[in-house]
Parts: sequence; structure tokens; C-alpha cells
Amino acid sequence: MAKIFGLAFFFSFLLAFAMHPISIHQWGLNSMLVGVDAMADESSETFKAYNYLMENYNSQFRTFKHGAFHGLLYGVFLGLPLIGVNALYDRKSGKYILINAGY
Repeated sequence: MAKIFGLAFFFSFLLAFAMHPISIHQWGLNSMLVGVDAMADESSETFKAYNYLMENYNSQFRTFKHGAFHGLLYGVFLGLPLIGVNALYDRKSGKYILINAGY
């Protein structure tokens, strides 16, 4: 039982650490425009900052390699803990967890 609860606790930490980057990473740029009518006023600081970021970084992180990296991270920090906790309480083996999380 100690192993099950200890691993469930560890998997919970993986989930907790994954939530912050998921909610912040790509949404930061779009949140500049939420609730602000900055795009109508081209002299606003928000408009200038948004255009600067889009001109310099628009497609820099929109590659297959970057997407595969995020997929791997989501698999390790979201998929593995979710499947792992369920499998631990069902008393499945570690091999079962790795096969299903890998899939």
C-alpha cells in the first residue's frame, strides 16, 4: 500500500507541475488582446508589443520538432500520471503502465 500511495503522490506532483506550462506557454500572447480593444488603436502599446512579437517570433516555435517535443512532455507529465494512478489502484504491473502510457 505504501508503494501505491507513494507513486500516486509522485504522479500527482507530475500533474501539478504540468498544469502551469500548459496554461501559460501559448496563451500568453493571445491574452494580451483579451478584453482590450488595442487592435483598433495602432498607437497603443499593446498593439506595438503584439506586432513586435508576431514579426519576430511568429513561426519560430511552430515546427514538427517543437510539436513532437510538446507531445512527449504532455505524454510524460499528463498521460503517464493519469494512467499510472488508475493502474496502481487496480494493482496492475509497471509493465502495464509503461505499455499503455507509451501507446
